[in-house]
Amino acid sequence: MKLFEIDPVTHLPVPTAEARTIASLRELIKRIKPMPGDADGRQKRMNLMELAYVHFGGVFDSRFKLMDTEEREENIKRLIGLPKDWKPDNIVLQAIEDFTTTQWTESIPLVTEIQRSIMSLTAFAKRANKQVEEGGLDEVRAIGDYMDILDRIPKTVDSLKRAKETLNREQEALAKGRKGRALNKFELPD
Repeated sequence: MKLFEIDPVTHLPVPTAEARTIASLRELIKRIKPMPGDADGRQKRMNLMELAYVHFGGVFDSRFKLMDTEEREENIKRLIGLPKDWKPDNIVLQAIEDFTTTQWTESIPLVTEIQRSIMSLTAFAKRANKQVEEGGLDEVRAIGDYMDILDRIPKTVDSLKRAKETLNREQEALAKGRKGRALNKFELPD
């Protein structure tokens, strides 16, 4: 199910016709929310920004996925140009949850955990490098552990690449019918 397409002019995600079949996204699309430059809200500028927030907050391969909630919110808001005082309301949060659910496959938890492992290994390597620079990594065992971790990082990155390839194939299959035929919006599973 493809709920968003990237607009070639604005480079922001815009909802597809399929997105209008999901209640929370439909409600977000329909509401009128004024903002500076769109005083009566009829241009739907805030709607498009909130929909972009939903996209970046919920898409399976978002670079923001592994950030903590506050950091993710601030980075997405800055990228989209949302006002600093804007906070996602219940409709936006529900839309993110619904969008995330439409993309779920068996590989998503695997990819997420491998990415977290890589982040943990990176954090360990940074700490160990700092200890080496300060002359504090004296123990032979600690050096051995450090070298072991450095050896595992490329293997873990390769595992992540293979898992992402599987995930991308699964995501493509969600939008395809039997024998590779694309499904129309009424044939898609709930």
